[in-house]
Amino acid sequence: MINFFIDVIKDTLKQLIITVFSRHKEVKSHGKLKACSISEPPYGWEELTRMLYKDVKWVVQRDGRGPDARRLIPRNDPRPSMIHIEKPARCPNCETELKEDRRLLRGFIWHCINCGFKKRSKVNFQEASKNVELLLRREIEKGSGFRPKL
Repeated sequence: MINFFIDVIKDTLKQLIITVFSRHKEVKSHGKLKACSISEPPYGWEELTRMLYKDVKWVVQRDGRGPDARRLIPRNDPRPSMIHIEKPARCPNCETELKEDRRLLRGFIWHCINCGFKKRSKVNFQEASKNVELLLRREIEKGSGFRPKL
């Protein structure tokens, strides 16, 4: 009977060690993500607004308009053909770009190297920026256009 419990404890410890080492390897490789590219609009990106989401500031950009469009279409045109959320997010206190570190057990920590601001998050910058974009597109569909949230 005692041998059975010892075997169960050994197997559990093996699984725990394997899990911790694989998670450690995943956390170490977090900064080595493969680069992906987003197509750059012909006239670049221009800032549309800044909004708070998950207690940090996100810079919302739209596709830059050419010289003719700037004269004809107002700056806050609610129908940009392309919306881009600048990553990383910015500190709500000093607007410095935040750094993202993966926590060992779960989630991420976003922190400011200037003022020491810290925010825990279950998702990374990439996922959070997608959520910001979805919220903005919802505002566009409602017909309200862009209203700065700050």
